[in-house]
Parts: sequence; structure tokens; C-alpha cells
Amino acid sequence: MAFRDIIPGCLLGEPDLLALYCYLLRKAEGRSTKTLIGGHLVPLATNELCDSVQEISVCLGRSETEIERLLGLLAGLDLIIVHPLGMKRVIALLGLSNSLMSDRWSEFNREVKTLEAKQVTPNQPLEWDDSESRPRSSEYTQTLKSPVGLLTDRVKNEQPEASVGGTQDHDSLFPNLPSVIAPNASGDNSVREFSKEYLNYVSMNLSRKTYDNAERVMRLFCARFGDTPIATLRLEHLEQFKQSRKHSGVSNTTVNIDIRTLKAAMNVAMDMERIGRNPFAKAKQLKVEKHRKKILSKDEFSRILVAIKEEWFYDIIAFNVLTGLRLGEIMNLKWVDYDIPNKSVTIQSSEGYRVKGGKMREVSLCPDAIALLDALPKLGEWIFLGKDGHRYTSSHVSKKFKKYLRQLGFPEEMHYHRLRDTFCTWMAEAGVPPHIIKELAGHSSLHVTEGYLTPNAEAKKSAAKKMRLPKMESANPRTRPVHQMPVGNLPVVVG
Repeated sequence: MAFRDIIPGCLLGEPDLLALYCYLLRKAEGRSTKTLIGGHLVPLATNELCDSVQEISVCLGRSETEIERLLGLLAGLDLIIVHPLGMKRVIALLGLSNSLMSDRWSEFNREVKTLEAKQVTPNQPLEWDDSESRPRSSEYTQTLKSPVGLLTDRVKNEQPEASVGGTQDHDSLFPNLPSVIAPNASGDNSVREFSKEYLNYVSMNLSRKTYDNAERVMRLFCARFGDTPIATLRLEHLEQFKQSRKHSGVSNTTVNIDIRTLKAAMNVAMDMERIGRNPFAKAKQLKVEKHRKKILSKDEFSRILVAIKEEWFYDIIAFNVLTGLRLGEIMNLKWVDYDIPNKSVTIQSSEGYRVKGGKMREVSLCPDAIALLDALPKLGEWIFLGKDGHRYTSSHVSKKFKKYLRQLGFPEEMHYHRLRDTFCTWMAEAGVPPHIIKELAGHSSLHVTEGYLTPNAEAKKSAAKKMRLPKMESANPRTRPVHQMPVGNLPVVVG
């Protein structure tokens, strides 16, 4: 059996999603059954399975957070429906309930059991690297060592079938999914082909973070509309995508990021003369409830510093609050960027890193920040390195900070970027004008700076006490002498 007959084509280039989908196919019974959940027997249809995120996490060697994210992506592609039941998840595999698919499903499981029989441990976790540098292409699949890994290898290595009948068969089984077998019928004018050009444009002109986001959004959008000619895109395509993302369980904020990303992509398509107008220009974003940002008080920040055990990590956190720099800017600072005579650092793009907006700026340092830099050992060209000269990623630093916050009992909405909010707010409370804070923080406008300022209750009370009327003999006009009344165009009254 060709595994491409049962594996959706949109997963073939995504090893993480492919491995999870294969796991779900293998775990499903393929027949009606019942399972015990919370002391109750719950019936399961032929295309349903019941499992916990923890168990999936153990079997696939991924974190529970990552499994939740991948389940959300599969739901967003209309491949599964997830129903939470306490600690368990009832997962329905869409399109696998008819008789033809049941036959293929049975053959699928026989094939997997054959693969498992050749391995020593059927449930051996997937051995993949969880670092940021892991490849996202097909060679990543080759690092899998479990039966599911062998299965994904086989799916990736199979050649697409050319028969038209096969394509029609797939369409009848997966009516809401792109064809697994059929080639791109739209040629160079399809959304999928433009996506390649757009991602190339982003990689050449924008930051790595922007590229990662664009790649994620375009991959999800192409899963639904990849074969659609780009010139035929309409607002309703984006509305359908928006609804599917919302139903997959992602937040309104994430959906809005997706909308903005697709709008930007269509603007580039216009510049490339692929389309005459932006079909998504009038798309409306979802409403997001605004909450007051949580900043750290000086006592709270002191608690964090006292709890930190690693010197290199302490230095990064302290320097962040003293300068308000973005984490990526700090982790890419080099000693050549430190101007000792001018007591400043230069924030600029370098090989493998692009500053936000691409603008170089010079940031003046306070005495404490200067003392911190002068005390650091020079272990390499970068300023902030581990004890052994190891260079940590921004993601590692951010996750480590979050771990400390949780240990100290801070609310879950507190995260690393709040250090930047804290810097801006402390500067404002110290009387620094907003336009100066804007320059130090590297904001594009004062409006952005204002979004970072969160005055505390004491600061607001102190400000309210400073409001006074001009001094005069009496503040009440009814008790003032007539000669002190403003005359202007009024008739003069002699008392």
C-alpha cells in the first residue's frame, strides 16, 4: 500500500505534524469501542481515540506544550477534532470513517506492525534534537529512530503516483484537504508558488523572527489554499482561514498576527506585480480584550536577582532592566559595540542577526550598566556568554527567566519582555521625558512608547498631589473682592 493514500499531502513537509498524525493513526482502534474516563464508559467511534497529552508527550519525546501546539495545528488543518475530557483528549480523525478508508486503515496498521516487529522497542521515543538549530526540512525526519519515525521516512521517500484515478479517490476521502497526489495545477501563479517567493523575500530583507512567523502562517494558509491561483484570492478566503484558526483554539491575538502577516504578504505580491490589489486590505481583526501590563516593582525585581544562581544569567537580567534593550539585541552585543569613552553601546545588525526595523542606534549607559560590563570577563567576541564561553540563544534565556518567575510565584502573564516594560516605566517615574525613553528603547514612535508605560498606584497618587490652582487671596470667586474679578469685555463694577 502507498502510505500517501492515507497521509494528507500538507503534512509531508512537516516532520513534527507528520509524526504526531502517524501516532494518532496508529493509536486509533479502527472500530467502535468504549473507554473508561473518570469512572464512566465513553463510546468511541471508528475514527476516534482517547489519549492524554502526557502520554503522547512521552511516546513522541516532545514537551506537553509542544504536543498541545501540534494538536492545535492539526485541528486548524481540519484533520482532527479535539474534545478535552479532564486529563484526557478524545480525538476524532476526520475523513477516516467510511468503509474504503477503514480497509486502508487496517492495511496501514498492518504495515506499521511489520515495521515495529523489526525494532527492539515498539514505543521507543523519537530521538530528535529540541534545540533552536534543528533543521526544518526532510533531513530532520531521518533522525527519527522509532517505528513512527520509520513510517514517516517511508511516507517521505515514496514517489507520488501519477494516476488520475488515484487523485480522484483521494478527493473523495479528503474533500476538505489539498490533494496528496495531484501536482500543483496552477503553475507559477498559485498561492504555494508565491509563498516560496515571499519567504525568500522575507529571508533576504527581514529578521529571522519575522521569517519564522511568515513561514508558519504561509504554511497554514497553503494547506487550505495552496493550489488557488493568487489572482483569484478574495476576502472570503481570509475569512475562512480566520474561522478555521479560531476554531482550532488559538487566541485572538495569534489570529490577528496571522491576518497582518497575510496582508503584508499580499502587499509584497502587489510589488512583485502578481496581483493588482490587495484582496485582504479590508480584513478586520478580532477584538482583543486589553489588560493592564504587569510590571515589576523594585522589590519584586530584587527578589528575582536574589534567586538567580548563575552569574552569567544574573548579568543579562540586570543589564536588561538597566538598558531596556530587546533580548535579541543583548544576546548579539559584541565587545566592538561597546564604546568606553562615550559610555554607550551601538545596536546594529550583524551576520545572522538583524535589528528591529534595520536601524542602527547608539544607547547611552547608566553607571551601573557600565560597571557591569567592565566587570565581565572577555571570553569571546560576544559580550554575554556562559561561564565556559558558551553562547546561549535568546529562547534559552527567555525560558530560563520564565522558570524563575514560576518558582517565585509570579503570575503566568509575566514573561521576559516585561523587563523592557519595567525599564520604560521606571524611567518615566524618574521623570525622563517620553521622547527620550523612545530613543533609548528604540521605539518607532511615541505611540509605541506610551504602550510600554504602566504607572503604578503610588506614582499616580504622587502626580495627583502636584496639581494646584494659581495662588490668590481667595480661590472662591464669590468671596473675592470685586476689583480682582477679570474685567475683559465686561463692564467695570465699582463696589
